[in-house]
Amino acid sequence: MDVHFAPTGESVSVSYDASGLKELTLRLKALPVVCIALEATGKLETLAAATLAEAGLPVAVVNPRQIRDFARATGRLAKTDRIDACVITRFAEALKPAIRKVADAQSRPLSECIARRRQLGTMLTAEKNRLSRTEDLGLGKTVKTHIKWLKRALAGLDARLKELVHENPLWRVKEALLQSVPGIGDVVSRTLIAELPELGKLSRRQIASLVGVAPLNRHSGTMRGRRSVRGGRPTVRAGAVHGSARGKPQEQPHSLLLRASPRSGQKAQGCPGRLHAEAFDHPERHGSKRATMAHSGCSGLTGKTVAAPDSDTTPYVTLEANAGGRSRAKPGGIGSIVSGAGGL
Repeated sequence: MDVHFAPTGESVSVSYDASGLKELTLRLKALPVVCIALEATGKLETLAAATLAEAGLPVAVVNPRQIRDFARATGRLAKTDRIDACVITRFAEALKPAIRKVADAQSRPLSECIARRRQLGTMLTAEKNRLSRTEDLGLGKTVKTHIKWLKRALAGLDARLKELVHENPLWRVKEALLQSVPGIGDVVSRTLIAELPELGKLSRRQIASLVGVAPLNRHSGTMRGRRSVRGGRPTVRAGAVHGSARGKPQEQPHSLLLRASPRSGQKAQGCPGRLHAEAFDHPERHGSKRATMAHSGCSGLTGKTVAAPDSDTTPYVTLEANAGGRSRAKPGGIGSIVSGAGGL
């Protein structure tokens, strides 16, 4: 492992094992260290980060994409281990990455079990797809055998995850709190505990940005682009979305507000081109009562007409969401559905 010191510019290499990390830790503890930046390299950095953090040293694990972008911005196109160590040091000096708590010896087994469960789930889905396309009976038997083994392995992992969570009093409390939210079960709650330890310590906007569900602007001058989400932690995002889609249905589903708006070039009194779905029962965005359609015919629609599906009058169009998060309009389409129901 290559190590670069700033501001002296010294570079050294140490063996990436217990003895080499112990030697490096003793040397770093004798220096006034402000930040130790490591590049995330597919969990290969876990041993070094855990060893240095347990010694009380400030450790920051940095996204490798940010490191490469910084290297290109500074004109360092060549790439070797020694050059990378120097670039990471310069990156830490310039941007001062946040020092976050590294997973301890108790949290790492939970993260490993969650990752292994995700891998087994992917393999199980692939085997089920292969079974549906296999015509040979002999091959079908081998696929079925593998599917049974994967299901037993998943059950064993679930039991192990339950044991790990129940051994930690803080995790038990956090799991109970998370599962009090409709749609969140064992898998989602344990995924959040293992892979999003910042939950409860940051604001809702910071958590959304960290996970990668915060909409990012794309504006330049007079151009107003469409906001989109990217980056973040895809495993947390995927687990939360899939878990909420498969979770238990709520006793009272969210009512929706359909706001009809005409397309450009069309009259407001004509058949509208698009429907925008909004959460009707959101306490901050909407009041307790909204106006409903006065007429059921298309001629009564205007650009400001709204319809509440849970109102006393029969709306022209209602929007239904199934368990998979897809939406459909009934009884007849008067345009395309822009945004559907569902969510986290």
